[in-house]
Amino acid sequence: MILALLGGLIIGLLLGMLGGGGAILAIPLLIYGFSFSATQATAASLTIVGIGALIGLSTQYAAGNVRLRAGISFGLLGIVGSFAGNKLSSNLNEALLLSSFAVLVLVVAITMILKVKNVKTPAQEGNSHQPKAVSVLLTATGVGFLTGFFGVGGGFAIVPALIFAMGFSMRTAAGTSLVVIAINSAVALAFKYSDLATVDWAIATPIIGATIVGAFSGVLLAKKIKATSLQLGFAGFLIFISLYMAIQNFPTLLQNPWP
Repeated sequence: MILALLGGLIIGLLLGMLGGGGAILAIPLLIYGFSFSATQATAASLTIVGIGALIGLSTQYAAGNVRLRAGISFGLLGIVGSFAGNKLSSNLNEALLLSSFAVLVLVVAITMILKVKNVKTPAQEGNSHQPKAVSVLLTATGVGFLTGFFGVGGGFAIVPALIFAMGFSMRTAAGTSLVVIAINSAVALAFKYSDLATVDWAIATPIIGATIVGAFSGVLLAKKIKATSLQLGFAGFLIFISLYMAIQNFPTLLQNPWP
């Protein structure tokens, strides 16, 4: 119970502070901490992260950090990609899926560290970077694909996408990403709805409760931290999770790379 509450609290803090990263913790927590299968973990994580995103969104919106129209548009554009990603992931074995996840997370982390000097302040946001419709469409579709493929809310990819493709500040990207996460989680969960019956809700429910508390707290804490520090902290967390999942899955993948 302590692990569930602590894990849920951290998931909520990540969503509230960084606008993402919740599923990146939720999936390994459920798999390695509570012996969930990958299928059970993805279904549960979508529920946990989706609820946490909605809670954090209410507070972020009140703080003026949410571009609601942009978030809804970005989320809806990703539905096709989410469908394609879900279909493709069903043909891969668990070790390959999680190993690919680890590599992707590491690439995103390195990209964020390299780009941290280019993060815009709220005053600069949107003045020097006007996103093109094609760029937004491709980025949103790509994020949707990752959401469906890995069964996550997608915040680890949404935040960098909103910063780099749409020119948002870190705080605006974090707030707006919660809109996209909520949409992506709902869509991905619709594809995996039958998997909910296999989830042990005696474990998942306390995590959800702690996630709600953490999401509220995370938004409040984020106000006291510099945007660049938030971004570097997010990247550092991604590297840790990537290395952990690689250690857990690469040996198995090398022994049996295909289904």
